[in-house]
Amino acid sequence: MGIASHTCSELGPFSATKVSQIIRTFTPLVVAHYVTEAAAEQTGVGKWRYTPATVTRWVSSINQFHTAAGLDAPGRAEVVRRALSGIRRIRQVPPVRRSPLLLDDLRVLMLHLAGRARLTVLVTVVAFVVFGLPLAAGLAKYFVDEQRAQLERLAEATAVSVTGDLAAPRQSADQDPALQIGVYDENGDKVSGTGPARADSVVAGALAGANTTATLDGRFAVAVPVADGDTITGAVLATETSGDVIARIAITWGFMLALGVAALTAAWLLARRQAQRLAAPLQDL
Repeated sequence: MGIASHTCSELGPFSATKVSQIIRTFTPLVVAHYVTEAAAEQTGVGKWRYTPATVTRWVSSINQFHTAAGLDAPGRAEVVRRALSGIRRIRQVPPVRRSPLLLDDLRVLMLHLAGRARLTVLVTVVAFVVFGLPLAAGLAKYFVDEQRAQLERLAEATAVSVTGDLAAPRQSADQDPALQIGVYDENGDKVSGTGPARADSVVAGALAGANTTATLDGRFAVAVPVADGDTITGAVLATETSGDVIARIAITWGFMLALGVAALTAAWLLARRQAQRLAAPLQDL
């Protein structure tokens, strides 16, 4: 590899005359032999030590030295050109050939795109079921609990007003006809208002000293005790039809269902449009 040293480090310390004498030995045959040996050299692991591009740069450096010295560049000789061309041809990496895309492959790809659109719709449905159903159930429970809490507040207010006189209240004319309030004495007999003539299980629970809730014949029922000091003197039973709550639940669920259908339709249209846009070039084939 002495010629490589001449082209690089060894020429630096010499005078112009010495350099001229050295590079005169770089005949085309010497350069061709040099690049051929360099291209064939391998490393210890069996890989090529120098690439064709590296060898070509060396020849360019040799040409520059000769041109600067006013001499003919040996790298432009036919023998050197053929040597470099042969190195490139031998060391050329063959292109990786791919299998052609056949019509059956295109059909499979289009089916895959259509399947992705269906998958998008399926994911939307699953998300709606997973998140929508628990939300719908939670809203229904909230409406029922809210209705019972209102009944309990009304019954407690009535219990306060009849303390000392169980026969005092009567259902007012402007009161909601769906709402019924009954007052019972400590023996479970109805004293005033609307409700069963005898205390049922809900009223019995209130006479035992606890607020009691239940559903009786399709009506929400709440009974609270009437106390005079530490003594339970009676109970107040408030009931209301469940129609209003059911209507609120139905309206809310209908609104949620409409939103779900709108989201599902939007997802289907978007997935279908995306699939058509991707499949359009394939259909044109």
